[in-house]
Amino acid sequence: MSSLEGPHEELSASVLHSPALNVDETGWGRAGEGRTLWTATTPEAAIFRVAEDRHRDRLEELIGADYEGIVCSDRWWAYDHLDPECRQACGPEPPSACATGPPRSFGATCRPASQT
Repeated sequence: MSSLEGPHEELSASVLHSPALNVDETGWGRAGEGRTLWTATTPEAAIFRVAEDRHRDRLEELIGADYEGIVCSDRWWAYDHLDPECRQACGPEPPSACATGPPRSFGATCRPASQT
């Protein structure tokens, strides 16, 4: 185990147990090859991942398939499978409208991860 593995896991857990996340993906070059930089952020912390593409499975690798909080994102198709009651779709780019939190009430199906 590296000396950063423990703190990284703690930081990731704190982000993924937040009641709401801002999530985004953007094209990013690495060693001359196209990649995607994914991020999940809260007001306190952020996690970043470099992935091959912008597909739905990369989102699930980032936040998990069972995240039950509110996801604030842009309107990219990889987010379309998320429960509309638990998603705040922002636009136009950049998704700055999400920065202050969701402006509407969300359904009972949305629960902060800490309450599940």
